[in-house]
Amino acid sequence: MNITKKPIPEAAYSIFGIGILLSLATYLLREDLEKTWHELVNQYNQSHEITFAISQINDPECLIKAQELLAGNKRTINSFSRDLSLLTRRNSTWKAPNVEKYSVYTNWSSIALIR
Repeated sequence: MNITKKPIPEAAYSIFGIGILLSLATYLLREDLEKTWHELVNQYNQSHEITFAISQINDPECLIKAQELLAGNKRTINSFSRDLSLLTRRNSTWKAPNVEKYSVYTNWSSIALIR
C-alpha cells in the first residue's frame, strides 16, 4: 500500500496567516482609537467647562464679574508658573512639581469672545 502525501499548499497557509495578522492589527487599532477618542472628549469637556458656563450668563453685571474673576485666576496661574520656573533656575537640586496640572485652562482669549 503506497500512501502518497498530497502537497500542502504553503501559499494558502501564508495567506491565512496574513489574514489573521491583519484582523488582529485592525482590532487593536480600533480599540486604541476608541480609547483615544474617549480621552480627547473628556479633555475637551474639562478644558471648555468654564467657557461653556460663562457663555450661559445672561446678566451683564454677572458676566463682567465672572470675566474679572477669570482674569485674576489667569494672573495667579501665570505668576505661579513664573515663580516656579525662577525657583528651579536658582536651585537646580530642587525638583519642581508638575506645572501642567496647575495650568488648568489655557484658552483664556476665547472667554471674552463668547458673547
